[in-house]
Amino acid sequence: MKLAIDAGNTSVFCAFYKKEEIVETLRFKTTDNLYERLKELNFKPKEVIISSVALNINNELRNACLEVLECEPDFVSYFSNHGLDIKIENAEMMGSDLIAAACGGVSLYKNKNLIIFDLGTTTTTSVITKNKEFVGGNIMPGLMTSLKSLSSNCVLLQDVEFDENKINLIGNKTSNCMISGAFHAQLGAMTHIKNQIKKEFFNGDAVVIATGGYAKLFEKYGIFDYIHETLVTDGIIKMQSEQKEKVKETV
Repeated sequence: MKLAIDAGNTSVFCAFYKKEEIVETLRFKTTDNLYERLKELNFKPKEVIISSVALNINNELRNACLEVLECEPDFVSYFSNHGLDIKIENAEMMGSDLIAAACGGVSLYKNKNLIIFDLGTTTTTSVITKNKEFVGGNIMPGLMTSLKSLSSNCVLLQDVEFDENKINLIGNKTSNCMISGAFHAQLGAMTHIKNQIKKEFFNGDAVVIATGGYAKLFEKYGIFDYIHETLVTDGIIKMQSEQKEKVKETV
């Protein structure tokens, strides 16, 4: 049994894998008590593999795994064996979640050009060719980050609790206008980015994948070919498997 953990700036997602099948998942806030939340898991893993962009909790996360799960975790990064040809400058500074998501995508859609959107605290785009070249991407504020920035920078705009039932093209009061505006800004940006990347890089031939906590909100708009909520954790498991194979080859 393996436990893959995707630790983001806003939330932590845990997925238990028995071989390649997910048998349990758990999502909680990054600010939660890690020790208490990990106690909610029903299984004890033999291995724990972590992708983390929340560097401030890495030590606590490691200690929680040791104490609660009785397992020393491995952290994946650019320096892990991932099988990608990364063309990014200063690639060692890349978020491990981007690399893991790319590995998950490449594993699922072999010999395909990929555009991957990850919708969380930020909304990221990753562009991977069918030859496994990670050629670039972009980063913009995520849905909730955009919404919070309005109340942080505009005196007359108060904090708004996000409610997907209040998403409309136009709103009829300030809070609804803020929610609708933030949502459609994301939708419009992703639609444009997807179309331009397909046109300029792939002559229209690319698979568009979405993952992350907010991906499902955009499902009905048809901008993604597939939504894979566990793409990052799938990629974490794939990276760890490739690392083991690499070690075997060197023995």
